[in-house]
Amino acid sequence: MAGFILQKEKWDGDLNFMYAGMDASRTSPHINLNLDGRVAGGQAGYAFYKDFYFTGVRYLGLSYSITLGNFPTFHRSPGLTDPLLGLLWRRQISRKWLLRVNLLGGGFGVGSNVDVSATGLADWQFVKHFGLTMGYGVIHFDIGDTRFRQRLTVNQTLNGPQFGFGIYF
Repeated sequence: MAGFILQKEKWDGDLNFMYAGMDASRTSPHINLNLDGRVAGGQAGYAFYKDFYFTGVRYLGLSYSITLGNFPTFHRSPGLTDPLLGLLWRRQISRKWLLRVNLLGGGFGVGSNVDVSATGLADWQFVKHFGLTMGYGVIHFDIGDTRFRQRLTVNQTLNGPQFGFGIYF
């Protein structure tokens, strides 16, 4: 996972990327599943009222292959860009501490059926050009794909802590 946050006066923007890969197999019945997931997001916002910003867009990429018994391997790599409506609250509470809460929602059937997330982060700048980011995030998405008159739906909720190291200019 990697990310960048850019802030200047009333402007706020960030870019982030996350990758996860998983493999699973079972012998009875014989099945192999390989899954690579990529989530990238970017947003830019302008303060419309005090510490509040409008933001949002996200790319969801998924690559999977499934082998079941003697059937041919089924492989797909759908990717989609979701339009999202977001609200960011950002407050500098002291010289060394910055709080961020970001809520995003969308999909609207344009990319995914549903795509929502919430993130809360605290940035601690312990010296002039270096700091730590700590927080928690939740993302839920529902995407579907039809192949050979069969519908495959991925309905996933991911959540967990976030930690980062920051370089400040």
